[in-house]
Amino acid sequence: MDMNLFILSVFLLFARGRGNLKVSLFPGFPPGRLFVADEVTLRCKDGGSVLTGGVTWYRNGSELSNIKNGMVEIAAATVSDSGRYTCESGGKKSLDMEITVQDMVPLAMLLVLNRAKTVVGKGGAVLMELYVEDGLTDWWCRYTEGDGEKWLPLLPDKWTNHNRSVVIHADVGQEGGRIFWCMNTKEKPKEQRPRSNAVKLTATEKMVMLQISQRPAWSGDTVSLSCDVKGGAQVDKAVFYKDGKEIKQDASKDTFLISNAAKSDQGVYTCNATHTSEDAPTHNNMLSDQQVLTVIDGPPQAHLDCTSLTCTCQSCSGSNSYRWHHVPHGQTRIEVLEEFGSYISSKGAGNYSCSAKFNSIGRSRHSNECVLTENESKGPTFIVLLVVGLFVAGMLTLLVTLFLTLFICRRLKN
Repeated sequence: MDMNLFILSVFLLFARGRGNLKVSLFPGFPPGRLFVADEVTLRCKDGGSVLTGGVTWYRNGSELSNIKNGMVEIAAATVSDSGRYTCESGGKKSLDMEITVQDMVPLAMLLVLNRAKTVVGKGGAVLMELYVEDGLTDWWCRYTEGDGEKWLPLLPDKWTNHNRSVVIHADVGQEGGRIFWCMNTKEKPKEQRPRSNAVKLTATEKMVMLQISQRPAWSGDTVSLSCDVKGGAQVDKAVFYKDGKEIKQDASKDTFLISNAAKSDQGVYTCNATHTSEDAPTHNNMLSDQQVLTVIDGPPQAHLDCTSLTCTCQSCSGSNSYRWHHVPHGQTRIEVLEEFGSYISSKGAGNYSCSAKFNSIGRSRHSNECVLTENESKGPTFIVLLVVGLFVAGMLTLLVTLFLTLFICRRLKN
């Protein structure tokens, strides 16, 4: 009996030694549906085990040097990260994994509601909304948990093509944070399944939290840094730091704006705050956790003419329609309008933006934002009515003229 167990152990060890290595993505995005700015790690797996040392990586046959703990970490993906990835360890080599980074933003949108923060206290939660233009059938959401992933429990009656959006309750967890994203789980091929953007929630146990409005940031965008206090306590003064050095403060006492973001703005940011609360008059110089800001070029950006509400995107080759976004006055929730042309008439006061669509794959960056007041929002409708009125009046005048001409001609003939 002992001899049989020994032979079996030797066989299993031999079989494992002859097993193939495999390249895997974490989070498990479809390799043909990576998008610019995705945060992803390539791992080398031997069976069910992730190798954390002694691994050599290749892209398109060339050895890579940016290896950490046996893995390739991509903090913000760009088109240049596309290629065939292979790992090698212990005399074994994996098959190639073809990765394609799309120079666009996913069509499906996963957004944090009510302008909630993405850095929250341990055990906290936020509400997010998933929007899928073609309906929610076969769409499910996942989140990272440590080194693995889990499915997000959802109400199945919401996931039909009759519904285009659903609200998700997202817990941040206790350690580090989680990445949330959603995907069509049935579409073929598997490597190119449609998916949403990813949202990273970060957990902290500190009282002061640094919030960055956009990570990574697109070149040229305005990025807001705010120093918040847990529980909403009033911030009397905030000081911001980049790479350990104090940044010159702007007019706001708890916010720092980076206008026209550039590569030089990349770095490690922190803040400390002096604030008041109910249990003590003041709390001085409480430091936040570090937050890393990366700035990348990003996909093409649409442009919105605020006078005519016309959307254009000169750098968007292959674009065939547009998506319109509207935040009604006094609200924070983004509405996706049922409009697909390059021009729309006003839907009322509020903030408007647009993006160019690329078939069913993705879209451009959001355009600049146009703010319409109540009076301005009536302008386009009035203009349209005026044009229609003038057209109708012209047609009536033409018909009357023709009628009189025919009448006079018949009288003269008689």
